[in-house]
Amino acid sequence: MNPADFDYEERPKQFGREDFWQQVRRTVNGQPVSEAQISVIVEQVVQGLDLQKGDELLDIGCGNGALTTRFEPHVDHIIGMDRSSYLIDVGREHFASDCLSFELMSIEEMISSSEFQKANKALLYGVSSYLSDELLRALIAWYFRGHCGQLFIGNVRDRRHASEFYKGERTDDELSDHTTSIGKWREQSWFIELADQLGISVRFMKMPEEFYLSRYYFDVVFSRA
Repeated sequence: MNPADFDYEERPKQFGREDFWQQVRRTVNGQPVSEAQISVIVEQVVQGLDLQKGDELLDIGCGNGALTTRFEPHVDHIIGMDRSSYLIDVGREHFASDCLSFELMSIEEMISSSEFQKANKALLYGVSSYLSDELLRALIAWYFRGHCGQLFIGNVRDRRHASEFYKGERTDDELSDHTTSIGKWREQSWFIELADQLGISVRFMKMPEEFYLSRYYFDVVFSRA
């Protein structure tokens, strides 16, 4: 099991069932991020996807649903999808509602299923760094193979600032490895080229400066051109 898979599959089990942010590594120096920081994430996604009543949101890689549930006031229904049976169990135990349901499924299973219903808005938050280029490309192409609206990819590691993050240079192989605990660093040009290939539009967003580690990340919003 590679480091990324261990962090995703086994590490969450080391924490209590209600230690939601530690389970999904939404922490600063080992401590859960503040409510103020979570609110910044929610506001960024709500604005980026223009969430509103009538929307159905698909949260891909939702983890335990602790972030997913924050979008309930903004939409009609949310489907949280994740491949971790442990995290999905935590989500169903603590966050399932009339508005929010959970599906145990990997991205590979989702994009190959003819029965999986797409939503008009989709979210992939804090997950893309742990996906290969091939899988991320396939996911984006699958989502827009139909009549879907917008896809928000959040917390993409910004390759332009990797040397600052590490306080030194790293090799291309190190920065391109999606199986490490840090994951893959990408340039915005990768998303621009993909959007051109798929005939969709793309724009980029940055978190406010007060958001922790904001300098090292950017967000991507794809929509139909």
